[in-house]
Amino acid sequence: EINEWGDQITNEIVRQVVEGAEYCSLDKGAAGDKKRIRGLTYLAAMSHPTGGKNDIPNRLKRHFAVFNVPLPDTVSIQQMFGTVFDARFVNSNYSSAVREVAANLTAMSID
Repeated sequence: EINEWGDQITNEIVRQVVEGAEYCSLDKGAAGDKKRIRGLTYLAAMSHPTGGKNDIPNRLKRHFAVFNVPLPDTVSIQQMFGTVFDARFVNSNYSSAVREVAANLTAMSID
C-alpha cells in the first residue's frame, strides 16, 4: 500500500534495516529499543511493476545490483529443460511410462 507521500511502509522499513543494520523493537515494554543486525547478506527478487504490482522505491533499489532477466519464450524453455529430461530419462532404468511422462513434462509445466 502506498501512503500519501508515495512511500510503501514495508519497503521503507526494509530500506532502513539495509541502510542502518538495525531496527526498533515493537515488543511490549521494549518499544523503541534498537536491535542490531550483523553478518546478514540481502538478496531480493521481484517481477516487473505491472498489473497492480508497484515498483520499489529508488532509495531501496540503490542498495541492490539490478538485473532485468526476461522470461524465456516457450521454445527456449522446451530446449533447455526438455534436453535435460531427455538426457536424464533416456536409459532403460526407467519404464516406458516414466519416459513417456518425462518427454511431456516440460510442455505440461508450460501449459
